[in-house]
Amino acid sequence: MLRGLRDVVGSAFDFTAREGGAVQVLTLVAVEARPATLGHEQFAAYFEGPATPLLAQGTHAVRHAVLGTFALFIVPIARDARYARYEACVSRKMEA
Repeated sequence: MLRGLRDVVGSAFDFTAREGGAVQVLTLVAVEARPATLGHEQFAAYFEGPATPLLAQGTHAVRHAVLGTFALFIVPIARDARYARYEACVSRKMEA
């Protein structure tokens, strides 16, 4: 997943807080690898979107043209008059 995200930095992702909820488009702006531990890859993904409405911390359904659909837990970490920035920290078992 880390490699796949790095390949799509700069592209748009559709985030939906709940089924039937409004879609918010966020742009993946950076992916940072973290040290792997006990067979798990770890990384942080950073997204930016409009300052309002601010997406709540929580698990969102995410859709991307290349990566498909998946769930992702995000946290708002910064906001100014133009943009909101979100972080997703991921720790997942590496495939053999």
